[in-house]
Amino acid sequence: VFRMIFARKLARVEWALVALILYAADLHIIAEDIPCVRTVPSNIPFLSPLSALSCLQNQSPFKSRLIRLKGGSQPAGQVVRCAYTHEWDNRGVLYLLGTMPPLPQGAQPGTWYNPAQIGRARIHCGDGGYLGIPGIMQSETQLDPAVVIDRTERPGCCFFRSGWVGIELPPGFLLLPTHYTLRNGGGTVIACMMGWVLEGSQSMDGPWQLLDQRGYGRNIIPMSEFQCCVFLDLAKQTPRDQWPHHSVTFAIQPGEEVTIASEKHKSPGSFGQGFRVFRLRQLNSRMPGSTNMYVQGIELYGDLFIPSG
Repeated sequence: VFRMIFARKLARVEWALVALILYAADLHIIAEDIPCVRTVPSNIPFLSPLSALSCLQNQSPFKSRLIRLKGGSQPAGQVVRCAYTHEWDNRGVLYLLGTMPPLPQGAQPGTWYNPAQIGRARIHCGDGGYLGIPGIMQSETQLDPAVVIDRTERPGCCFFRSGWVGIELPPGFLLLPTHYTLRNGGGTVIACMMGWVLEGSQSMDGPWQLLDQRGYGRNIIPMSEFQCCVFLDLAKQTPRDQWPHHSVTFAIQPGEEVTIASEKHKSPGSFGQGFRVFRLRQLNSRMPGSTNMYVQGIELYGDLFIPSG
């Protein structure tokens, strides 16, 4: 009996050491600027934020405050609180950007448009593109990467062949993130995401700050301890004749410095910084060796700075 108890305790210690080693290794991997060949699907110019400031007072879900330049009389812009309450709650950053004027001619007040299709955001992805399969036994089709931030659920499955996507806000805009929502792009129990990172930067060229990490870049058991199984568990509840399209929201912690093997590393978190570009990068999927990242539906939350000009 004593031998069995001792063996179990030893096993727990070994797993803890494995987790610590993996955490340190992944920190080193993520700290590197991984080259991402990117494509911008359109040349739609970013629109001026001037008219956006005047419309915020009419959008009741959002609370804003003026920020003035030190020693100056003119406001430098506004900070808008985009606070998370529930999935697709019309309070996120991408929802706000999709309702800011100027909107397409004839648009009704309160109508949401995909911000990447009206010059309020840009979507970047790898040269593998964004692909969709509308139904079982149907072939792949090339999609506009802007579909990844659509609020409407798309039938079938959608995935990034290269395993990452970047969301670029307009020039001068900065977001101090607090939450983000992901919708499974139809990844089944054999293909859904099991590990990823969300990173922030001022440009697509980096450097990148690790904001949130879920799971690891290796298949290690027990999965419940070393991988993020939230999409897998939800996919298991989906009937076999349907595609999993569950939405889950994740919190972004403030972040802190941690010491591993006498070396200091930044843990995931925002560290009180605002970012203009966000990159979702898959570390691991349910399908070994696959880089396909199944996601269709992304929303960001936090304090959004909108410049005055």
